[in-house]
Amino acid sequence: MGVIAAMRDGFGFIKCVDRDARMFFHFSEILDGNQLHIADEVEFTVVPDMLSAQRNHAIRIKKLPKGTVSFHSHSDHRFLGTVEKEATFSNPKTTSPNKGKDKEAEDGIIAYDDCGVKLTIAFQAKDVEGSTSPQIGDKVEFSISDKQRPGQQMATCVRLLGRNSNSKRLLGYVATLKDNLGFIETANHDKEIFFHYSEFSGDVDSLELGDMVEYSLSKGKGNKVSAEKVNKAHSVNGITEEANPTIYSGKVIRPLRGVDPTQIEYQGMIEIVEEGDMKGEVYPFGIVGMANKGDCLQKGESVKFQLCVLGQNAQTMAYNITPLRRATVECVKDQFGFINYEVGDSKKLFFHVKEVQDGVELQAGDEVEFSVILNQRTGKCSACNVWRVCEGPKAVAAPRPDRLVNRLKNITLDDASAPRLMVLRQPRGPDNSMGFGAERKIRQAGVID
Repeated sequence: MGVIAAMRDGFGFIKCVDRDARMFFHFSEILDGNQLHIADEVEFTVVPDMLSAQRNHAIRIKKLPKGTVSFHSHSDHRFLGTVEKEATFSNPKTTSPNKGKDKEAEDGIIAYDDCGVKLTIAFQAKDVEGSTSPQIGDKVEFSISDKQRPGQQMATCVRLLGRNSNSKRLLGYVATLKDNLGFIETANHDKEIFFHYSEFSGDVDSLELGDMVEYSLSKGKGNKVSAEKVNKAHSVNGITEEANPTIYSGKVIRPLRGVDPTQIEYQGMIEIVEEGDMKGEVYPFGIVGMANKGDCLQKGESVKFQLCVLGQNAQTMAYNITPLRRATVECVKDQFGFINYEVGDSKKLFFHVKEVQDGVELQAGDEVEFSVILNQRTGKCSACNVWRVCEGPKAVAAPRPDRLVNRLKNITLDDASAPRLMVLRQPRGPDNSMGFGAERKIRQAGVID
């Protein structure tokens, strides 16, 4: 028995249950006039090829009901075991330029006990139930499937029961929060790890940018690494040493990847621009280095910052970064307005009047300082914490044009020389009479005579 694996013009191949090689067949050997398709289940007779004694082909091919053919025989008994080696999927993206083949999937190994005998069995990543792949040391439950070929057994229906209690817990910082997912900046501040809100223990609404969290790493299908069992850590900062009190002036030459998702590197970079020995030196920064974690630093913006040793690798990074933004108000309309400030492709920055501090009513031309925040859902920036630095010039009425001033000077108010109006004809009705013949009566509203 087997299933149709390939169809050609007049012939095809069958994937057999009890042998590795595919079996050739000709359409003339199909019984009952059935039309076969790929994946149809069939039974057949194997005979040697008349032209080559080493080859076989299928004859008397009969179509079977779906579900008849099985390549595995499952035992009803469930086994418990521990993962000794992780299973991986094939990954076409890791193809070597010197080799034309993709990276092949690798089987995992499970160690288990059967009647006091220590045994191991292989399993494949495609046989894991759920979206989370078991890792080394994890407890799993599985069934044993006998492939209908001699001596081949595989673990199937593998289900994760529990993570390794000794698995390493990592620290990080919330770098991005979106609708139902986020990213965690690692303790070294050089990478970001994806996590889903379902993996966070606690109220997601209480989670804020820059919060320190604890998590474990997990590999999902496709070998994608993500964070699981995320919870808030007690510590609220990641500084291993005191920040250098010197304040530097700099310019952002690369933003964080959360601001520009097209860039490969996660870290942002700031270059010192003030005159001195350190001019031109470049320092990385992450979400922890932002004075306002919600601020959206753009490439080319001017900032002031300090230097501090951060992370487990003791890297000197920019810290307490504050942008130096000052611009004028373009216009104010009802509940919103625009600032003359270029962000990305837009030359105007939107703000809502509720973001204006101290209840000040802004006018066009006012000079303001502000922060820029990025809406993760829409990808658009807007201004917040808007402070008026100084008022703009007051609108002054434009002087009357000279031509009008000269005309007024030439007008005289003397009645003797002023133009005189005279009645040439009094108004009359159609019948050449004055006024109207019908008598005007007072009528009550809504009543018709």
